[in-house]
Amino acid sequence: MKLLLDLGNSRLKWALWDGQVLSAHGVTPWQQDPLRDVLLQQWAAIPDISAIWQASVVDASREAQLGDILNTRFGLAPKSVRTHSKACGVRIAYVHPEQLGVDRFLSLIAAWVAGYAPCLLVTCGTAVTVDALDGSGRHLGGLISPGPDRMREVLLATTVHVHPRQEGQLLDLAADTADAVTSGVWQAAAGLVERSQKYLHNRLGDMPRLLVAGGGGERLRSLLGSAAQPFTGAVLLGLAHYLASTESTT
Repeated sequence: MKLLLDLGNSRLKWALWDGQVLSAHGVTPWQQDPLRDVLLQQWAAIPDISAIWQASVVDASREAQLGDILNTRFGLAPKSVRTHSKACGVRIAYVHPEQLGVDRFLSLIAAWVAGYAPCLLVTCGTAVTVDALDGSGRHLGGLISPGPDRMREVLLATTVHVHPRQEGQLLDLAADTADAVTSGVWQAAAGLVERSQKYLHNRLGDMPRLLVAGGGGERLRSLLGSAAQPFTGAVLLGLAHYLASTESTT
């Protein structure tokens, strides 16, 4: 049994993997206090594991903090997965593949193995990322923008008179500042996705499947219509596929 970890910007996600099936999924925000006690409690019932694998987009200090907790509970150090130019049938567009976040790399693998290509893979969290995958497993490239919450924070921090007292509602057109800010940042994210979807449709000739993941995915999907489908746990699923492929060749 292996413990798989997805170290995202806002949350830690984890699951157990027996070589075939992911189980015992968990999600813990980094802001949980005390994080050490929370994780040790969550992992108290986990049986002995043979290895820990992580996909991380956080900084070294956060990785070290988690590594100390893992060593306390399991007596093991995590091994990290990095982005490669190709894996599991997916070929990355980046000239320097290491610049592509490992979370995006693994999510593309998950989408490909699930048979979802051609698709537009969107993650909405601290950032909004958009990645295009054609029907042959070729990654066509992607986009990155701040997530809606980060957009809102920057707007409030850099303007004098835009200071809503509460979170607003999502509306087509707003009649007060709170609703205007909330609606504006979320519609900006939706517009990025819709423009990318239109571009990919024109390029491929067919409408790509639209997959939406991340902590803000549900809210973003509400703006994108019924064609947008959830793709939860994509990073951990892709990590499992990646490990299975590497183990089969060793």
